[in-house]
Amino acid sequence: MIVKILKKSVGFPAIKYNMIKVDRGEAEILSMANAGILNGFLAIGARDIEQYFSAVSRANSISKKDQLHVVFSEKGDKFSKEDFGVLGMKWMQEMGYEKQPYMIFFHKDTQNRHIHIVSTTIRMDGSKISDKFNYSRASGALNKLLGLDSLEEFKLKVSRMMEYKYSCLSDFQLLLRQNGYKTFLSDGMLKICRYGKMFLRLKQEVVKEFVLTNTFDKYRISEIESLISHNSEFYDKTWYPIYKSNKTIRNNPVIGHRSELSEYLKKNHNLELIYQLNKKSLVSVIVVDRLSKNVFTSPRILSLMLANEDRLTSDMYSAKSHYRR
Repeated sequence: MIVKILKKSVGFPAIKYNMIKVDRGEAEILSMANAGILNGFLAIGARDIEQYFSAVSRANSISKKDQLHVVFSEKGDKFSKEDFGVLGMKWMQEMGYEKQPYMIFFHKDTQNRHIHIVSTTIRMDGSKISDKFNYSRASGALNKLLGLDSLEEFKLKVSRMMEYKYSCLSDFQLLLRQNGYKTFLSDGMLKICRYGKMFLRLKQEVVKEFVLTNTFDKYRISEIESLISHNSEFYDKTWYPIYKSNKTIRNNPVIGHRSELSEYLKKNHNLELIYQLNKKSLVSVIVVDRLSKNVFTSPRILSLMLANEDRLTSDMYSAKSHYRR
């Protein structure tokens, strides 16, 4: 199950979008909560709902983007329509929206069942519901409702990462970020956060003592570099961006990079290549060796990736569809 809070917008275009789906038979309304005067209508349309949500939002004359638009999606048919409806209502309560006017739409036009929730971030008294750490709080609330223990999940993931040895602290922080955790260094402390809360505070020197090493197996590193060099002759080393969404949309964030070569190495040799870019230019390649449990940066592999590299940046970011998530 995933939850995604969509981009804020002026007005309530999500109402029209979902109601069009309803009219086409591709979606249905599961719930319309705290709808006030709308409950007295014999028949309601998208315009009626938009006007009511806008009227509530006008209680705050400063805020301009008041729409809350959330999507919950689950692969397969594990969750029934009724399960989705209950989950949506409980999630709104966890997020502090239980008294807000909101609608839950069940969509059945894709392979994965999903619901859309539309509401306003403006309360009846004109105050605005805080969106601080909104994504983190959204995921945390969903995990709580699904009975998932975020602390146990953290302990499991971090304990596995602590089994590896790293060439520098930034590599350790990078792997934490790839697993969905935010890290901060301040006052000599490494702070690890997710779901809007801090999971761990450790002295920087303690972290370095446990996870950093200057004694990598030079033979193993040389072996890996030779392996990558050899296979780069048979597999395309060109790196392409991985987008957060598999849809062609504006402002679709890049969440990583991969290549035909990196996919081969990951599948056949338990090696992961992490491409580090700065302003779309490759600046380093981090190697995660699952066999020896070492994470290191290799200048030799970086030189290999940059060799004969004459493509335009615009070409690189015209990613092929199969490199989108």
